[in-house]
Amino acid sequence: MTSPRTVCIIGAGLTGLTLARELDRAGHHPIVLEAAETPGGKCASLDLEGHAFDLGGHICTPRYTALTQLAAEMGVATEQATPTFLHDPTTDTWAPPDLSPLFGADGHRRYAALRAELFPDIAAPGLAHSARALAAPVDKWLADNHLQPLATALGPGYTASGYGRLDSGVPALYFAKYAELTGLLTDHAELAATAQAFTVAGGFGHLWQRIADALPDVRLGARMQRVERGNQGVRITTDTGTVEADDLVLTVPLDRILPVLDATDEEREIAAKVRHIDYRTLVFTAHGLPGSGFYLLAEQAADKAKTGQCASFHHRYDDRRVYTGYLYGNADDTGEEQAADLLAQEAGRLGGSVESVSMQRRWEFMPHFASEDLRAGILDRLEDLQGERRTYHAGSLPAFELIECNVRYAQDLARRFFPALQPSASEPLQQPAPHRTQLDEATLAAWLKDAVATELDLPPQDIDLDAPLYDYAFDSISFASLQAALSDLLGTHVPSIDLINQPTIGAIARHLTTDRNPERHPAPAKRPTLLLPMTPARPFFCAGGAVGTVQYLRPLAKALGPQHPFSAIQAPGHDGGEKPYTDVVELAARYAEEIQQAQPHGPYLLGGHSFGGLVAYETALQLQAAGEGIGGVLVLDSYVPLPGQNPPPADETAAIEELATMNRIVDPTGTTPAPALGPDAPPQQQREQLARLLGATGMLPHEGFALALLRTYQASLEAYVRYQPPASDLPVTLFKATDGFPPVLRGDRHIALPLDDPHNGWNPHLRPNLVTVPVPGDHFTLFQEPHLTPLATAVRSTLNGSVPQPARPSAP
Repeated sequence: MTSPRTVCIIGAGLTGLTLARELDRAGHHPIVLEAAETPGGKCASLDLEGHAFDLGGHICTPRYTALTQLAAEMGVATEQATPTFLHDPTTDTWAPPDLSPLFGADGHRRYAALRAELFPDIAAPGLAHSARALAAPVDKWLADNHLQPLATALGPGYTASGYGRLDSGVPALYFAKYAELTGLLTDHAELAATAQAFTVAGGFGHLWQRIADALPDVRLGARMQRVERGNQGVRITTDTGTVEADDLVLTVPLDRILPVLDATDEEREIAAKVRHIDYRTLVFTAHGLPGSGFYLLAEQAADKAKTGQCASFHHRYDDRRVYTGYLYGNADDTGEEQAADLLAQEAGRLGGSVESVSMQRRWEFMPHFASEDLRAGILDRLEDLQGERRTYHAGSLPAFELIECNVRYAQDLARRFFPALQPSASEPLQQPAPHRTQLDEATLAAWLKDAVATELDLPPQDIDLDAPLYDYAFDSISFASLQAALSDLLGTHVPSIDLINQPTIGAIARHLTTDRNPERHPAPAKRPTLLLPMTPARPFFCAGGAVGTVQYLRPLAKALGPQHPFSAIQAPGHDGGEKPYTDVVELAARYAEEIQQAQPHGPYLLGGHSFGGLVAYETALQLQAAGEGIGGVLVLDSYVPLPGQNPPPADETAAIEELATMNRIVDPTGTTPAPALGPDAPPQQQREQLARLLGATGMLPHEGFALALLRTYQASLEAYVRYQPPASDLPVTLFKATDGFPPVLRGDRHIALPLDDPHNGWNPHLRPNLVTVPVPGDHFTLFQEPHLTPLATAVRSTLNGSVPQPARPSAP
């Protein structure tokens, strides 16, 4: 176990605060130093007349999943953003940006093919992985690759947001990163436009102030005087005192800190190549300008002959005529007075007038590198500096000048270089392995025969070593109990796929004693697969619910019959073998990877029950974005959670009672023993009781599985409330249980669901290809008779392509 490290972070912007929070949660000691008197950096807000006006980032897209999660964890609400409008100078009118050029083969599909071939990691944290492939100036890159539709549709927003003109020489790397985060690269981009754009209620400054308040040591008004680094640590001298730490993180670009840094020649060379864009924010009161929207004036910013022109302005509050304006400046000759005059001239041209300017903030915006420097690998050089002289680099220079990019990069940096000191509820459960038992094939086969008989309460003579394991009536808990016992016996984790992929029980013994023996067949470690084949082929991929196990889907798989091969997708961490995911987008990326290993190309048939339906939907979006066809997405009574909720707090005792309640709904006759689950009982005893309630016989060890199950369940609930499925044209079929969703979660763990909505929250206006099919039973009993047969019939009909065409929603 590593020791806690004291880490000094320079900069209390969103990167510094996110990183400090990650380090604090991991058991380290972050100290944040900030020269300004308030936190937030470019995401600060101005409080004026009882309202918060965001000075920098303020509009988020459905791709801002890390930011959404962070806000939810801090209890900060989000709200729908105002709509976006683009000015047409020829008619002097406003209209929503025209996204139609993105449609068809000449839109995002051409881009998706390029991405898959040349820069597949563009959406991952950071920039270095894609820099060389996207080093050309953006206008040249767009022209060379026949991507004018992207320029037409996304260029106005890109320019108005402060990233420069498309012909200003800025490399295509930054345009591509921006395009990825818009969430617009779909077949029908109008479905994902501004309808689901959101912002932070009360201003972004509110979020970052709350994060700063929750941290142990944030020092505002601390101006740097000297930064010295040695083999034993770092020493930072400020005008308020001196800080000594083990490590240093710079969230400001190298060129900004260079005057006080004991820089190396390499650091000086990189710093000399950093470029910025002069960008201004003005908060002003005006009359005669349009309201309730974010208004883009990209044609002004794109005019080479003009400097200091207004690129956009935003009106947020109907009861105030206060706006925020965003201007390009000229660092040589645009002062505050001139910028205010230029703003007034622009307002007059649009038929309005500026009454007063409350404040003005100048930014050295979007730190970036030129094309020739990207080709030469300068971002790789910057990444190579990570850890050198106990110094790490974060912020917009390696991540890109967008909120989501900075948050993700900070989180990734923490995970890479500052590992957690103790396991948390979201970390993988380490299976006990005091020794590794060496068994021969015959001995292990005999053990397996006795173990299967014991767990299923069958006579040993009824267990056939030449029969497949999946011929026996395992449920999730009994299967995992067997898996856990086998792992204990062998002293190494045995993934479930090692049991299911073998044709017979005897073959499992042979595989585990011969094929998988690490002493005989050493092989590099790899993540266990999450797919659990339930029929020989795998064309229908179905994700399990929040608990992560999938044995309960077997009745549906069997009822569909061999003409509809079925593969269930287990959640990572369900068996304690790895860390469970708390982010739907990341989990879906893992599922997509697994699915493509089994079926390299589409069209894909995807589905999922409950929480698994949302993950299946996001998986389909990602596969579609990669250019693959989607034959259908079948969501089995999945509800879209109401937005703006906090994640359920972790409470193992409450979670055990919730799982027990689900079991009582499915087994109302009480045929499964139901011991009292006393809240005051020791955790080990509670887990033991849970395992027995869910079907374990008590003959095999299963506490470890129960703990892994509880961790996966909690992670799934956290991911669930943080995800809002983006709009799309995917063919989605919702199988809605007519008896509803019985109450399970209570108190502060309650999740608000649209229980009265006929489509379970899957808004048909945002999903024109949605079909809702009623099926009998409730959320938990639809896989049991008498409800199973109607469900299987409806699912089979959908898989056969015989579901009627969806009715188009009427205009709202």
